[in-house]
Amino acid sequence: MNNKKIFIILIFIFFISKNIYCQDNAKVYVIKKLEFQEINRWYAAYIKKAIKKASDEGASLIILELDTPGGLLSSALSIKNKNDYIDKLIVLNSASKTFNLASLLNSHVIIPNEEIRKIYKKFVSKVNRTEFNLLGLIATESAYKYGSDWLDGLLKTIKRNYEYIRCEFLNKVPEIIISPLEGTYLPFFDLRNMVSKDRVKEFIQDDCKIAIDFGEWFGKNFKGFIRVNIATDFKYIEYFVDKTIKQLKNKSYK
Repeated sequence: MNNKKIFIILIFIFFISKNIYCQDNAKVYVIKKLEFQEINRWYAAYIKKAIKKASDEGASLIILELDTPGGLLSSALSIKNKNDYIDKLIVLNSASKTFNLASLLNSHVIIPNEEIRKIYKKFVSKVNRTEFNLLGLIATESAYKYGSDWLDGLLKTIKRNYEYIRCEFLNKVPEIIISPLEGTYLPFFDLRNMVSKDRVKEFIQDDCKIAIDFGEWFGKNFKGFIRVNIATDFKYIEYFVDKTIKQLKNKSYK
């Protein structure tokens, strides 16, 4: 498999132990991806700068949330190899999004620091966890071993679908703003220039008969946005584009 690709990395510390979490003087820093920020090789610089700032200010715990089915392995390694803060991180990795294995419940926990690893093991031993899913283990291993051709095809499909939507909307309904696409197959569409915030459901669900994620599900500031899954057959993308454009031309939603 192409070692230039990393399928999904979520670096996240949920809870290590009361020894760290409950200290009166503990400093916990959460570094999040900026809204609509692209995940690419330059994103590593943003992460390193943020972690350095947290380290310089004496962080007891650094939480870095990076949830994306894409990105470059070189970017991740350029962060991982910095020993001055690696001992403050826990890495959770899953193939779920990229290979559509969500229901198979398989992921990995990587803890470089031995002391934190002991604390983590002690904590999770008290948590009621389900048994490992054998089918999930086999599916994940198979995906990483033999899934490169399938993944390459998927990435080409996503790129084609996105470019088609972008070009059609730019030419016919330029008022709709589309978020950049890199490292995901769920772009956001800002409809507010053409659809009132309170009429998004009427437009996209009731009239267009299209299932989407509503922007407000991700935060109150995103009311008027929709999120669309474009990792699908091109015929559905054509339907989405054709239906939304025709509906906006035939009816006002302002």
